[in-house]
Amino acid sequence: MISKFKRSLTSSIVISVAVLGSVQVANAQAPKTIRFGLLPAEDPTQMVEMFNGIAKHIEKTMGVPTTVRVSESYNALIEAMRAGHLDVVYVGGSQYGKMLDLKMNVVPAVLNKDTSGRTYYKSCVISRTDSNIKAWQDLKGRTFAFVSPTSTSGGVAPA
Repeated sequence: MISKFKRSLTSSIVISVAVLGSVQVANAQAPKTIRFGLLPAEDPTQMVEMFNGIAKHIEKTMGVPTTVRVSESYNALIEAMRAGHLDVVYVGGSQYGKMLDLKMNVVPAVLNKDTSGRTYYKSCVISRTDSNIKAWQDLKGRTFAFVSPTSTSGGVAPA
């Protein structure tokens, strides 16, 4: 049942990183509920609505009820999984790295890979057209505004 669970996730979720917690991977019996946690990236109501299709598909495929909730912060999402309150989380690369740093037993279900099979994460720096920033070296000595220091694309990657 667990391998079917992983296959369903891999074929159904097209997101940056879905991380399976060790509770479900290590548990030999089928879970009673699959609890999804989402990054607080957008309006929580809209995020739950967008993710509900995936959750309902997995619920129907596996015959196991699902719940979806948006975390109040990146760190709260990680801690909820670490405490065993979530089974699958949608995180960015920096949160996945933080989970590994915390020695959490997590398995990525979905990762972005290029044509050579290399894992990657995309981020960009946006500047005004009249700023004279045309190449990476032009960024030296400039001031930046970051979305959040723990956001992969809004803080970690650009920094």
